[in-house]
Amino acid sequence: MNTIIPWLEHLNVLMPSGHIALVGAGNGKGIWAQWLAHQASKSRVTLIEAEPLQYATLQRTLNSLGERARHCEIRNTLIATQQGAVSFFVASSQQESGLLEPQSLLSLWPNLQTEEIRELSAITLDALLGDLSEDAEQPMGEGHWLVIDCLPAGALLRASSKLDLVDVV
Repeated sequence: MNTIIPWLEHLNVLMPSGHIALVGAGNGKGIWAQWLAHQASKSRVTLIEAEPLQYATLQRTLNSLGERARHCEIRNTLIATQQGAVSFFVASSQQESGLLEPQSLLSLWPNLQTEEIRELSAITLDALLGDLSEDAEQPMGEGHWLVIDCLPAGALLRASSKLDLVDVV
């Protein structure tokens, strides 16, 4: 049993979420995305996934949930430390595709290889947070959570100057 879910439930009682953004949502079948789709229906949820095949599966996953996922918005967007064109590494294990070269992850995932390098347009975490806070239909409001389930999470956070818009990281 994954122990993160009870912690999320407790945290949601202590610091209720009005909006939760998940960077690196993957195909929607991971623990974070599943909890957000099923348990956090009182919150507005934004699921962000950069990899097109993972994003397509995420769309199908949410579509299969129907009304239960009506509070979820998805975006096919790459978040990076700088705005503009960046190298996106497609790894032999699709869920490990991202901004880091797969070779740098060999100590964690032996046999991981680079399948392809794509130049993708990226936005910064600040641009994402600014966009979410200025959404005329559903602004972020209070109780904003930010979950980063991709590498390099630390670099993305260090590059941000708008973390004051976030209540829980």
